[in-house]
Amino acid sequence: MDGRSLVSKGKDDSIWGNTKRHGRTILLLTVGILSVATFFYKFDIGKIMALISITPKRMIWMALLLHLLTLLLGALKWNIMLKGIGEYNDKGFIFKIHVSSVFFDNITPGAKMGGEGIRLYLMRNILDVDYASAVGLLSLDKVVTLLPLIVMAVLAIIWQCQILGKVFISNKMFITIMLLLTVTGIVVGIMLRAGWPSKGDNSDRFSRIRLFLADSGFAFRLVFADRRRVLFLLLASTTIWICYPIKIYILAMAMGMDISFSILSSISIIAYLVGMLPLSPGGLGSYDAAMGKMLFLLGVGETAIGSLILLYRLTSYFFSLSLGGIATIDLLGKIRNNKILTIREDIRAMGERVEQISLADLELGKRGVLTKIDGGRKMARRLETLGLRPGKEVHMTSTVFNNGPVIIDLDGRLIAIGRGQAHKIYVRDVRSD
Repeated sequence: MDGRSLVSKGKDDSIWGNTKRHGRTILLLTVGILSVATFFYKFDIGKIMALISITPKRMIWMALLLHLLTLLLGALKWNIMLKGIGEYNDKGFIFKIHVSSVFFDNITPGAKMGGEGIRLYLMRNILDVDYASAVGLLSLDKVVTLLPLIVMAVLAIIWQCQILGKVFISNKMFITIMLLLTVTGIVVGIMLRAGWPSKGDNSDRFSRIRLFLADSGFAFRLVFADRRRVLFLLLASTTIWICYPIKIYILAMAMGMDISFSILSSISIIAYLVGMLPLSPGGLGSYDAAMGKMLFLLGVGETAIGSLILLYRLTSYFFSLSLGGIATIDLLGKIRNNKILTIREDIRAMGERVEQISLADLELGKRGVLTKIDGGRKMARRLETLGLRPGKEVHMTSTVFNNGPVIIDLDGRLIAIGRGQAHKIYVRDVRSD
């Protein structure tokens, strides 16, 4: 791990140090929980619990497994994107970072639109991915996640207009769709044009911003240009979105509701859109109220509605909170331990003479001979499959993007290496081409 990213910079920028600034988030979370409590207050809790108690437990387990599948697919998407920029990391850590970010998604305003900060922090300090590349991948993730949702929402509108002759909660839904389309278009436009020369201010501050955007855009385009990867990412995102209405349908069947899958799926997609618009954490309250209102208009009883929404929240929202909370505690503990080890290593290395440099510091057009790989067995095995081993000579062909991946020539083959991994690969006998 790059020690420079772990040494304190004079201020407490850790997650624990930021808790004092999270008062607004805590307040919004409280409001969301109170809104859910108010929503269920009108129902007979005794009847709801009685209905849940006779619900087949295997159906509840199926809903839990489906939600776990969505988390695994989300982590797999990030694994594919990281490989696309030359970052090969432990899949276990990628999964933990993903569920941790979902945890923060659920306690910050909006549904599926928060948690970016914790993901950036963990990717930098656990996976050693530079912030610029992480921002580029976050942007790509938003695009491939929102596009399937927009398509499914449009299909839900068309279906409801043709079959039911009306569209539930149409105003908020149309507003949300337009916002999502706008955000997606802006993100794609910025990332594809990031780093292009401009006639604006050339001050150091704006130069650093353009350089950061250039690095982010490079990571975005590196994956976006690979059609097979993008197709897989879109397929994974679509599968994740489809799993949500399937969960609703499974739980509805378990309670004996006579509602078709097509109706429930259109209702669930619309409820998700409504949940994204307000600033309640994870869509708490707004999603539940929208789902309840639409089911009520279809003639479903209040007890069945309350039981369905409660079970759905238990198998999704609160399940993610529990799993993500455990992962967050584990990852923050690892970061704290790594900081201590890094400080000790820095002290030990202070008196040592450095006769080699990292691959990340190799200048454009220079050649160097690999001396060691300081990244663990998995990283060494991965690089071995690429032909990167001590004694091999490499030629630096691209360092245009300061914090993004580096591209080297090895035996006539161009190989992209993530900046974090490049800091763990050392070379000597540096000479000009």
